[in-house]
Amino acid sequence: MNTIHILDDGNSRVAHLGDLGCGLDEKQIELLYGLDAVMIPIGGYYTIDIQQAVKVIDQIKPKMILPMHYMSNEKAGIAFGYEVLDTVTDFLEFFDTVVTLEESTVDTLNIPAKVVVLKPQNI
Repeated sequence: MNTIHILDDGNSRVAHLGDLGCGLDEKQIELLYGLDAVMIPIGGYYTIDIQQAVKVIDQIKPKMILPMHYMSNEKAGIAFGYEVLDTVTDFLEFFDTVVTLEESTVDTLNIPAKVVVLKPQNI
């Protein structure tokens, strides 16, 4: 079982997809379509992998993507994670507009990037 949280403050709709481990059904796609931002797992170990995440992104068409549950490497500027996880660098190859921030927060209304990689707090 997995819980998807949709946060809506009247200005922005943001979804946290939790530990999503499968594709979305039609009702879920409809509810998530056109989000201002989506936090999506990409690691592929207990969650969807990179290819499945790209498919979900293509289905729901969010304005901003915040990858999570991945292994990073030096190319991304942050080193952490378990070797069984897919890397954020491999995920980023699917997108043209990527910003890596040196913080763990983002203003979803003022970043013109499609994908934003945040620095985890505990690194």
